[in-house]
Amino acid sequence: NFYMDSNLHEACKVYPTLHPLKCRLNELLEEFEEHPLLMQLVTIVDRIMGFSIQSPIIKFLYGMDLVLSRSQDWERVAKKSVSLQEYLNEVIAIIVTWRKLELKQWPAILQVTEDKLEARAHRLWFSLYKVLNFSPNGEQKEFVAEQYVDKVFDSIDLAFQNSTVGTFQPLLDIVEGFAKQAQASHIISQGAEHKSHKSFHQLLSAVVSNLHRYYSQFSTCVEARIKVLRSPLEKELKDYVTVAKWKDTSYAALKSSAEKTHKKLHSIAKRYEQILEEPVAPLMLKNISPKDFEDEESNENDDKPPS
Repeated sequence: NFYMDSNLHEACKVYPTLHPLKCRLNELLEEFEEHPLLMQLVTIVDRIMGFSIQSPIIKFLYGMDLVLSRSQDWERVAKKSVSLQEYLNEVIAIIVTWRKLELKQWPAILQVTEDKLEARAHRLWFSLYKVLNFSPNGEQKEFVAEQYVDKVFDSIDLAFQNSTVGTFQPLLDIVEGFAKQAQASHIISQGAEHKSHKSFHQLLSAVVSNLHRYYSQFSTCVEARIKVLRSPLEKELKDYVTVAKWKDTSYAALKSSAEKTHKKLHSIAKRYEQILEEPVAPLMLKNISPKDFEDEESNENDDKPPS
């Protein structure tokens, strides 16, 4: 992931690129003492070279862009004898290399969008955990436990009905984990002293497992929906990468190309996010059949604890 992961091979290029520039800046500061622009450039260069080598390349890239941008103010007024262009050419070369690398790793753009939706689904874990981790004591009546199980059913069912195509699969994975936990609690409760305690965990296990089994049937159609809508965006990204040009390495051209690229990538990421934000309920309704209701009713009756 160009935006999140480290790249030691590319990060190792930073010092050889910036160190000569820093040395030249220090030489110029001896001639132009305390010049504010030169001092600012030294500060920026020092800060970039102080980044952890495990920082993502995008962080170094933003720093290089800043060096190039601030250097233009110096270059506009500097004589040829004090120009930094020789050193800035190395900065430009590494910027172009990383811009090309950014485009080549375009799948990460869509993955970051998916991760964003997945993180949103994972926030539901805490509320579901709070609802599911309830255990009746010996004095509680069995019907109270059954009422609580109804609450569990409503909470999980509502979470699925309100989910989107981007949060559905992560939510399904979360519920699967809770289903396994409920099954383990049921097994442990086999030796429970109170019958109500034992039957509660049996009923909870059946409800959570049935919900997971029921909504799992829609996983395929949700994945298919994402694939169908994602495909045109992938093609658009591939086509853009193919035609992107970085031949003109002037500051103005690099700035224009970077802005155009980011605008394009942001547009595609935004459209993909809108796809993942589609409510999943209409899709499930479209892919359900009367037989599904019959099978689900049969499963629920089979899993009900004996009275």
